[in-house]
Amino acid sequence: MIALIPTGAAITLTIAILVLIRRLTRANYGMKTTTIKLTQANAKADAARQQAEQVAGLAKDAVAQTGEALHVARQIDKVSDQMDVLMEHVAADQPELPGHGKHARPDLHAVPGERDIA
Repeated sequence: MIALIPTGAAITLTIAILVLIRRLTRANYGMKTTTIKLTQANAKADAARQQAEQVAGLAKDAVAQTGEALHVARQIDKVSDQMDVLMEHVAADQPELPGHGKHARPDLHAVPGERDIA
């Protein structure tokens, strides 16, 4: 038969088993909490990585568009210089028109030889 353990020893053994169970339960809870926190941290890191990739793509597109804009600006500057040269060439070939201003016309009703005294 099974030998009976004295009452004091049985209580001590029961308390020791309960303390051990409690410590194991706490350790298990701590591991689960740590696992959950690790999973959350990994999810946040993945989200941050995806955002960084999106930002890198946007920056790449911005650089490409800036390059295109600079090309267009250079073309505009080149055409502007060409227009300046053309305008100087046309202005050099035109005789001076009487009158003042850009749209002045010669007086068509004036009698030749008469001077307008103002």
